Parts: sequence; structure tokens; C-alpha cells
Amino acid sequence: MIRLLKYSVFFLTLLAGGFLQTASAVDLNASTIKPLPVVTPAQALRNQHPYDEAAVLRADNKRLKGVITTLNQRIADFQNNKRFCSDLHTSATKAGVRQECYPYNCDQVTGTCLITAHDSYDCVQGRNLLWDVGGKCVDATTHQ
Repeated sequence: MIRLLKYSVFFLTLLAGGFLQTASAVDLNASTIKPLPVVTPAQALRNQHPYDEAAVLRADNKRLKGVITTLNQRIADFQNNKRFCSDLHTSATKAGVRQECYPYNCDQVTGTCLITAHDSYDCVQGRNLLWDVGGKCVDATTHQ
């Protein structure tokens, strides 16, 4: 138990000191080994393999151009499919898709058709529509 404690203290001292020492199983007074210079992973990679920084940068640049192309395509798709109100009661996209919102108006913020009415201004005007308390636009001629 005491021997185990000695070895544990010895190795903790090594770790705390930040340098390596070697010791045989019998002799704990072995000479100290000088610490190795600190080497970053990038430096280690350069030392192990022929390193062509320009080739690495070219490959990274090619990868980034691919990412930019993909993002530009996604932006174009979004812009072509983004909805807007072509008039008060019609939702449309740049791709030519149109949707009549009757009996509701088109939401000017989202560009989509409203599905409930909060007041009479959410109903298509000029078509004898009234706002019902239930959140619906109803025909004024049939509503009692």
C-alpha cells in the first residue's frame, strides 16, 4: 500500500510540474528528461507530411465557392416562392402562382391569405360581406 502511495505521489508531482521524468520500477531517483518543445497540431502535420499551404488554401477556397453557390441558389428559390399580395384579396409568387383569398383579404405582412377575420377590414370589401363574431366573413344577404 505504501509503495502504491509513493508511485501515486510521484506521478502526481510529474503531472503538476508539467515535465516528464522516467523512473525504473526499483529506482525513483532517475535523471530528469528535458521537456519537449511545444508543437501545435498544424506544426506537427507540417513536420510529418510535405505541406503545401497554397494547395490547402485552394482546396478550401473551392469548397467555399461550392457553399456560396448552394446558398445563392437557395436564396433565389426563396425569392421566387416568397408570397406577396398582388391586390387586397389575392396572394401570389414571382413564379406566377396566384391564390384568390375570398372571402378574406390577403395579409399584407406575410403575403398569404387570412383564414380568420379579426374585424370587418379582414373581409373582402364591396361584396356584401360582414365580419361575424366567430372570426368569419359571411355574406350579408344571408346572415341574419
